[in-house]
Amino acid sequence: MSKIAELWLESNGQRYSLAQVAPEFVILRRPATVPSGPAILVIDIEGLKEESNIRVLSADHIRPEYLSISRS
Repeated sequence: MSKIAELWLESNGQRYSLAQVAPEFVILRRPATVPSGPAILVIDIEGLKEESNIRVLSADHIRPEYLSISRS
Protein backbone atom coordinates (compact mmCIF):
# COMPACT_ATOMS: atom_id res chain seq x y z
CA MET A 1 0.00 0.00 0.00
CA SER A 2 1.36 3.43 -0.90
CA LYS A 3 0.65 6.63 0.94
CA ILE A 4 -0.40 9.82 -0.82
CA ALA A 5 1.70 12.81 0.22
CA GLU A 6 1.46 16.46 -0.77
CA LEU A 7 4.20 18.96 0.05
CA TRP A 8 3.88 22.73 -0.29
CA LEU A 9 5.21 26.04 0.91
CA GLU A 10 2.97 28.97 1.84
CA SER A 11 4.56 32.39 1.53
CA ASN A 12 2.99 35.88 1.15
CA GLY A 13 -0.44 34.40 0.40
CA GLN A 14 0.91 32.11 -2.33
CA ARG A 15 1.12 28.31 -2.34
CA TYR A 16 4.11 26.64 -4.00
CA SER A 17 4.05 22.89 -4.68
CA LEU A 18 7.22 21.09 -3.61
CA ALA A 19 9.02 18.13 -5.16
CA GLN A 20 11.38 17.52 -2.22
CA VAL A 21 11.88 18.60 1.40
CA ALA A 22 15.16 18.34 3.31
CA PRO A 23 16.30 19.86 6.61
CA GLU A 24 18.17 22.77 4.96
CA PHE A 25 16.41 23.19 1.60
CA VAL A 26 13.26 22.57 -0.41
CA ILE A 27 12.88 22.01 -4.14
CA LEU A 28 9.94 23.59 -5.91
CA ARG A 29 7.98 21.48 -8.39
CA ARG A 30 8.18 24.43 -10.84
CA PRO A 31 10.70 27.29 -10.74
CA ALA A 32 9.20 30.41 -9.14
CA THR A 33 10.30 33.56 -7.39
CA VAL A 34 9.69 33.04 -3.67
CA PRO A 35 10.63 35.99 -1.45
CA SER A 36 13.05 35.54 1.42
CA GLY A 37 11.40 35.62 4.81
CA PRO A 38 8.92 33.70 6.94
CA ALA A 39 6.89 30.89 5.38
CA ILE A 40 4.97 27.77 6.35
CA LEU A 41 6.06 24.32 5.19
CA VAL A 42 3.11 21.92 4.92
CA ILE A 43 3.40 18.13 4.67
CA ASP A 44 0.07 16.38 4.13
CA ILE A 45 0.09 12.58 4.23
CA GLU A 46 -3.33 11.14 3.54
CA GLY A 47 -5.07 14.10 5.17
CA LEU A 48 -2.80 14.33 8.23
CA LYS A 49 -1.14 17.75 7.97
CA GLU A 50 2.06 18.81 9.67
CA GLU A 51 2.91 22.51 9.46
CA SER A 52 6.28 24.02 10.31
CA ASN A 53 7.26 27.68 10.53
CA ILE A 54 10.39 28.19 8.47
CA ARG A 55 12.38 31.02 6.92
CA VAL A 56 13.22 31.09 3.23
CA LEU A 57 16.85 32.21 3.08
CA SER A 58 17.61 32.46 -0.62
CA ALA A 59 17.09 30.99 -4.07
CA ASP A 60 19.88 29.48 -6.15
CA HIS A 61 20.22 31.65 -9.28
CA ILE A 62 21.44 28.68 -11.32
CA ARG A 63 18.64 26.39 -10.05
CA PRO A 64 15.68 28.70 -9.22
CA GLU A 65 13.64 25.74 -7.95
CA TYR A 66 16.15 25.20 -5.08
CA LEU A 67 15.44 27.26 -1.93
CA SER A 68 17.64 27.36 1.17
CA ILE A 69 15.60 27.36 4.39
CA SER A 70 16.06 27.49 8.15
CA ARG A 71 13.71 26.06 10.71
CA SER A 72 12.21 28.66 13.06
